[in-house]
Amino acid sequence: MAIKLELYTGERTYMFPTGALATPEVIEIEFSAIKVFPHVVQVNGNVFEAVQELNAMKNMFTSMYGCDFTDKTNDESLLIMENLINNPPVVEVEPTAEERIAAALEYQNLLSM
Repeated sequence: MAIKLELYTGERTYMFPTGALATPEVIEIEFSAIKVFPHVVQVNGNVFEAVQELNAMKNMFTSMYGCDFTDKTNDESLLIMENLINNPPVVEVEPTAEERIAAALEYQNLLSM
């Protein structure tokens, strides 16, 4: 099942990974800033997996993936972040010449033992 990101509204009851109910009252006691700043809730099915302040999450995705959320609504921003979480970009990294030489020398040393 894919990870879903939701803007916290205080209208839904979730389940903590421990199996305990995560009612809005419990969530607001555990994460008191959630009532003051917009927060994103990471949900897997009905399981409340994580919570993070929206702007901090946007900043993190901007620095990690170069996303620009300037002209995006909160819903558009959540869709972009959700897509990156569920479909991370594949980075193909070729070993450098130095890394290949080091690996060959290491292998040669192992063979000579």
